[in-house]
Amino acid sequence: MDIIVEGQGAEIVRLVLSEISDKGLRIFLPKIREISDKGIDIVGTVYSLKRQPLSIYIDGYKIYIIPPEEVILTYLQAWKFWESSEDKIKAVLVYCAQHSKLDFNYLKEEAERRGVSDYLGKLNDYC
Repeated sequence: MDIIVEGQGAEIVRLVLSEISDKGLRIFLPKIREISDKGIDIVGTVYSLKRQPLSIYIDGYKIYIIPPEEVILTYLQAWKFWESSEDKIKAVLVYCAQHSKLDFNYLKEEAERRGVSDYLGKLNDYC
């Protein structure tokens, strides 16, 4: 799971994760059974994607959720440029699950700009 921690909280999050996790090459591997099936990677401290994140409040904390279009585009880039089969699967799953809610004009424009329009076209074969 990739997360972005903005502001002064980044070091606190790193400290908490280091206390409850083993450190992999780049990711934290939680030791807590309920969350142990996913590694956590702090990928940045500033949200810099074009489309603004969605936000919700949980227990008084503002949580940002990356829009599905941005998630798909990021996975397409990893699939194409790193030849990541895992990211191919993730792109397909998000694309198919969110298909009826996606902004296809935005997806097409951004895929072209990011050099992955050929891979965006492949997603229709899966759902």
